[in-house]
Amino acid sequence: MNFIVIGATRGLGYQIVRLLLEDKHNVAAGSLETTPPETLMDLKGGGNLHIFPSNVTEDGQLAAGTISCQKFFRNTSGTSVADALCNVATILLPHDKKNHLLDCDPLELRFSFEVNTIGAILVAKYFHTAIKKGGKLLTVTGKHNKFNAPCYSLSKQAATKISGILNKTTDNLDFYSVCSGNQQSEQRQELLLKSAKGIINIMTGVTAVSRAEWHIDYNGFAMPLKE
Repeated sequence: MNFIVIGATRGLGYQIVRLLLEDKHNVAAGSLETTPPETLMDLKGGGNLHIFPSNVTEDGQLAAGTISCQKFFRNTSGTSVADALCNVATILLPHDKKNHLLDCDPLELRFSFEVNTIGAILVAKYFHTAIKKGGKLLTVTGKHNKFNAPCYSLSKQAATKISGILNKTTDNLDFYSVCSGNQQSEQRQELLLKSAKGIINIMTGVTAVSRAEWHIDYNGFAMPLKE
């Protein structure tokens, strides 16, 4: 199968790419860095991997990335589209963890929304043509809290709603907002792998999901719309 992962450089995105390659899938991995880190480059020996720059605030990179992914899939599988895309690109700024909303830096607030919310919209805008009809586009929203890290939380809550809006206006793709759980706990690595495996099961169809319940956790269970 063919898959696109945006935000593949480290953390959850990296683990999703690694596990997909272990299962012999074709993977197009979007990296924030124009020169990908060695850890991502090392995965090239594990299967068919295409690495492309995908800064979600750069329209030109996303437009070019769509074309390069389609070419990669055509060369490796004979079809130019992915079965699913998972967007893991996100930002949590250090000062945001310490501030209340009224004390936040306006620049950090704007940048959080630019990456976490507007970036999610732009990924859908540019990459929906690179996903097959009936395919899935997953946006990982993390586990956001209303009071801690307010810039991150607000931008992620807004990003969660995007999938519901897109499902109402787009028939040929299914959009999902996926809560990946608390990746900051003491069991971070264990939870990271559990989240990655659960998301992969959704992407590959092992776990059945329905766009009627578009806000889900990494196991495919419906999340409450109000948290």
